[in-house]
Amino acid sequence: MELTDRACTVIGPKSTRFSFRYNEQDSLCRLLKNTLLDQISVLYHSGVRRFIVSGTLGVGIWSGECVVEIKDKGFDVGLELLEPFPDHHAGWDNRSKRRLERIRKACCSHYPVLRQEAPDAMKRIRYKMIEKADIVIAIYDGDKNDRLMTQLINYAKKLGRQMILIHPDTAAVSPPLCPMDSEAR
Repeated sequence: MELTDRACTVIGPKSTRFSFRYNEQDSLCRLLKNTLLDQISVLYHSGVRRFIVSGTLGVGIWSGECVVEIKDKGFDVGLELLEPFPDHHAGWDNRSKRRLERIRKACCSHYPVLRQEAPDAMKRIRYKMIEKADIVIAIYDGDKNDRLMTQLINYAKKLGRQMILIHPDTAAVSPPLCPMDSEAR
């Protein structure tokens, strides 16, 4: 399989798992988002041209915005947005809704995974993202108490997906990809 045929997805825990919660001005949040952008840029410059993100608050929105940033610089990158179910964002604040809409407009495709809300919607969307991808970037620290993230990591490994882990408390990357002085940055 050529690198250009490969797809990458990004998964992570709920925003409440982070010490900064929803405060995106926090220095750790900014560091995590910059690290995510670096990893997506390195993959792009390695030939990966398709990225799959979720339309969920936190990691889903951040990763979508990273891909949009690369796209806005004129790079030919495909963005696929998987949303849990129609109108999942109905209760969001207006700023978050605008961010999601900007990602939607930059997409090659976007669609809901489920027809209606379900208790396990977030779990099912992440499984679907892993199935569609060859490479998984996961914001994860190995905490076995985070059952969903542990299940997702194990599922990705079972499917033989290449894994890039970003630690949620330090932004350390494992295995480290070489940062690049890339045009996408």
